[in-house]
Amino acid sequence: MPTKKKPTARKKAAKKRAAKKTAKPARKARPPAEAHGMHDARAVVHERRFEVRTLVSKVTFAALSLNAKSFGGAGYNFSVDISGLLVDFSQGGCSLVFMKANPLAAKLTKEAECVIQIAPEAPRRATIRWVKDLDSRLINAGLAFA
Repeated sequence: MPTKKKPTARKKAAKKRAAKKTAKPARKARPPAEAHGMHDARAVVHERRFEVRTLVSKVTFAALSLNAKSFGGAGYNFSVDISGLLVDFSQGGCSLVFMKANPLAAKLTKEAECVIQIAPEAPRRATIRWVKDLDSRLINAGLAFA
């Protein structure tokens, strides 16, 4: 009479893998992106910058002048209109937080031209790429250097 062999460790593992491969129930379909607060992916990718961003470790303020028309011309004098707290920066731009209490904060609009100075660097031209309300007191704005 033949004796039964015990299943080997390989056979046991193969049996477990086969059991795991059984069909799982399908996931529920997600609602469209707009339904849960996301924006159109093409717009997000278009607005995105691809440089490495560095978070600021010290409290650093940046001075912003909303008069960029005569920047670089003879006799241009940089004058600060509004200052903001630097959040992060990269080679191509930075992110700043501003107080809404300043009446000039209303002029921070998408695609507005401005001049920014982050000490000790010289002033340079920038474009406001996006503006977000953080809460009832603060506005966050992203700037791209020209």
